[in-house]
Amino acid sequence: TAYHISRAARIWSPVDAAALERALRQVVDRHPALRTRLPERDGQPRQHWRPWSGPVLDRHDVAGLAEPALRQLVRADADRPFDLARGPLFRAALYSRGPADHVLLLSLHHTITDFWSLSVMVDELLASYLDAATRLAGGRPAASSAPGRGALPRGGARAEPAGGRRPWLEA
Repeated sequence: TAYHISRAARIWSPVDAAALERALRQVVDRHPALRTRLPERDGQPRQHWRPWSGPVLDRHDVAGLAEPALRQLVRADADRPFDLARGPLFRAALYSRGPADHVLLLSLHHTITDFWSLSVMVDELLASYLDAATRLAGGRPAASSAPGRGALPRGGARAEPAGGRRPWLEA
């Protein structure tokens, strides 16, 4: 809808969903805006932050789902309304068609982000994911943040705006 900022990325490599969940949790814990709700009092919205409860990442096994149906499913999730009073005003979903075929969807209400902030959040998510994946694999986390913007997976993996060069969430 007009009040949503949603971005989907197609990831063509294995994704460690537990590391992604951990990375998202770290980002959400660091940024109160992602835990915001806007209940009304005396007809005016009031900003409240609260701890996140439950999983941060919705995981969907969509193996065998045809590409047009996947696009429709992701589009419907991106357009799902936010409940301003109850929150949260941030959603993350991972749609997995196979071991190396995923779509990561991030959806935020416009009151908690703008495009520049979303870009910063994605960079932070990438760095947190790389550290979480390394820790879960028994390694030591990187001393510095991940270089540049790119895929969530490591190594020769690749990710792109879902659907290639054309925005994947186009109507």
